[in-house]
Amino acid sequence: MEVLEDQTTTNENEITQLSARTDKTEVEIDGLSSRAEDAENEIENLKDETSNNKNGIISNDNDISSLQSRTSTLEGKTNQDDYYFKYEASG
Repeated sequence: MEVLEDQTTTNENEITQLSARTDKTEVEIDGLSSRAEDAENEIENLKDETSNNKNGIISNDNDISSLQSRTSTLEGKTNQDDYYFKYEASG
């Protein structure tokens, strides 16, 4: 009978220890879950930023192409002979 009481006490102690470890593990899992959710949110934010940056790059590329075209047109106009230089305006 005494052996059974000792085993019961031992089992109760082990159950208490396991319960405490389980509680600690649950807290750790909750913390890890929270960190995982934060990471997922950060990934979504980075995806959005990447998409915005891609759109900005495309817009900048279009602007650069437009400026190159306008610059070429202006260079063509400035390379034409100027009337005053060509005919030496008299004063």
